[in-house]
Formats: sequence, C-alpha cells, structure tokens
Amino acid sequence: MADKVDSSTIQPQVSHMEDGFKHDNRPVLKSTLGDLGLLTTIKSFWKVCLVCNLMCIAAGVNGFQITLDGNIIASRGFASHFGSPTPPETTPWTPTTPRHGDWAGAKILAGMGVGYIQATLPSYVTEWAPVNIRGAMLFSYGFWNRIGSFLGPLVLALQERVDPLNYKTPILTQWGFLALILPIFI
Repeated sequence: MADKVDSSTIQPQVSHMEDGFKHDNRPVLKSTLGDLGLLTTIKSFWKVCLVCNLMCIAAGVNGFQITLDGNIIASRGFASHFGSPTPPETTPWTPTTPRHGDWAGAKILAGMGVGYIQATLPSYVTEWAPVNIRGAMLFSYGFWNRIGSFLGPLVLALQERVDPLNYKTPILTQWGFLALILPIFI
C-alpha cells in the first residue's frame, strides 16, 4: 500500500521552482538574453549563428538537386540517351528500357537525401538559434534554397550552350555541392 503524502507541507510556486528565484513576486520564466537586439544577439552568439548559417548552405544543395533533376529531362543529350518511344501497351510510369530503371533508382536515392535534409535541418536551426534571431536563421535556410534552385537551371543552360549533347557534366556538378557541405556536417 502506498504511503500517504502530507499535502500541508507543499508550498505552491516554491516547491517546483529550481532555485526559488522570484522577480516582482513571480517566478522567473524567461532569460534576460531574450531582450537583446539583433546585432547584440549576433555578437553574443556568433558561433551559434555561424553554425546555423553554415548548415543552411545545405539547403542550397536541396534547391540545386530538386531543380536539376526536374529540368535535366529537357536536355537534348539526356533525352537522346534516356528517351525512347513508349510502346502503346505500357503505362507512362513503366520503365521501357533498363536505363529508365537506372534513372528511377537514382531519383529515389537523391530524393531520400534531399528529404532527410529538408526534414531535419529546419528543426536543427530552430532548436539551436537564439530566440530573438530564430526567424532570421530560418530565412537563411529559405534564402540558400532559392540560390540553389536558381543555380540548377543555370548550370543546365550553360551546358546547353557549350555542348548540348553532354548531360553528364551537370549531374557531376552535384559532387561539388556535396564537397562544399561535407566539412560543414563533419
């Protein structure tokens, strides 16, 4: 049988506070660091801001990956290598050649990587960023994502001017982005 607790000794507001500090007869629930301005917060927490911004550069990889994979199908070289007439008895999503299966597998693997970053990175930034600049840090994520989204079609357009049948060089440029973010994640 459980022992009975004497409720007459429990003091509200003091028994559950860690240190019992009070300000104007109220428990202290917020740090005074939340009242700092934007520049003061950045100067005070410069390492956290640096890490959050470096992590947000990985969002550029997301934007690049998504737009490159979505736009490369318009490349003449890619279409000539992977394109083939679809037999009437197949559905549009059925691979008609073994090369289509390779492309579908690569898209799934790339999509998983992009999905992992998109699922974890904003949460990581939100958790680490100081409260008063959290919105600016999340804006940085969106900013780098848009930069990457701009660079994907740009690389494809430049490659189309130089060598319209070479579709592999734009795909290989993704390794440059990975080389950029690898030291950040390590």
